[in-house]
Amino acid sequence: MGASSLNTWLKIPSCKGLEQVARATTLPILILGGEVTGDPVPVLQDLQAAMQAGPTIRGALIGRNVIFPGTEDPRAMAAAVAALVHDRTDVNGARAVMVAERGKDPRLLP
Repeated sequence: MGASSLNTWLKIPSCKGLEQVARATTLPILILGGEVTGDPVPVLQDLQAAMQAGPTIRGALIGRNVIFPGTEDPRAMAAAVAALVHDRTDVNGARAVMVAERGKDPRLLP
């Protein structure tokens, strides 16, 4: 990785054995969003599991599944992902956030 790993973050997809990957490094890890599913629930479930894999998992880079969440409101999906990452809520809590945020003005993100 070079002479220094200062300011280096790892971007990896969620996978089986993510706990072992998280234990193998002290570098912060960001979870990639993966392929567009069109269904927010599996995305939220995978993200919740990934966020619980270890303390080096620090966040997520989920773009396409937020922008194209099927029939769900993209703003509501973004709020649900934020709740999983920042508040460490579970899928049920994230789904409650989605319901509360659905249909609000996208320019007024909290």
